[in-house]
This record gives sequence, structure tokens and C-alpha cells, in this order.
Amino acid sequence: MARLKLLRECLWKFQPGKILYCDTDSALYLREAHEPTLPRGDYHGQLASENKGKRCLKFAALGRKSYIKVMDYGETVLKAKGITLNPSNRAMLSYTTIKGMLDGTDWFSVDTENPAAFIRDVHNVVVRTRPITR
Repeated sequence: MARLKLLRECLWKFQPGKILYCDTDSALYLREAHEPTLPRGDYHGQLASENKGKRCLKFAALGRKSYIKVMDYGETVLKAKGITLNPSNRAMLSYTTIKGMLDGTDWFSVDTENPAAFIRDVHNVVVRTRPITR
């Protein structure tokens, strides 16, 4: 239902090519300074601005819930579903490496590390932590 509301009330108003990313409850889109923003609110079911007044200068998405935004003032926002975003993994997954994966100039696989992954021991009925690499 939330996706339909997002599509009907918000995204169909844009010209083709202006929507960069869309998920169930979020959208990243291009707009000129004189164009209005999407309607926002503070309540459940309403859109909220994740950028907090900052501008997104660069954007690259590998798929659902996996994207990177470079904001003004040098801030980088990285979302990567299924990957623990510890400092070592963040260093490997920069805008340059993700953009390179997309345009084919930097085609490689990345092993990510989680120094304290939760592992279920079903035989002893306990949860342990141990480092893993994927």
C-alpha cells in the first residue's frame, strides 16, 4: 500500500529520468531549485527528508537498499543491505569503487569482514560471536 501511495501521489508527477532511486518508502530524485519538493510530514506514512537540507552531489545504486550518496560538505552516506558497515568495509566500499562496478571499469568482488558476527549453535542452543569474511 505504501508503494502505491508513493507512486500515485508523488512519483508520477516527475518527468522520466528524474527519479534516481525508489524503494518502498523512499525516493531520490532530481529537481531544479525552482521546482517544489515532494510533500513531507512528521507522522507515520508521510515522507521525511533524509538529506536534512543537504544536497546530494553524486549517487550510485547497485540494487535495492544498496546505494551510496556523496553529499555537499564531503559527507558520504552508504547503505548496503546484508553487509555490516564497520570501518574496514566502509573503506572498501567508496563511491569510486561502487561507480567502477557499475560502469565496468573496476570489476571485482569485495570480501567484507565482520569481526563479531552472531552465530547460532543449534546443538548447544547458544549464540556465539566470531569473525567471518564474506
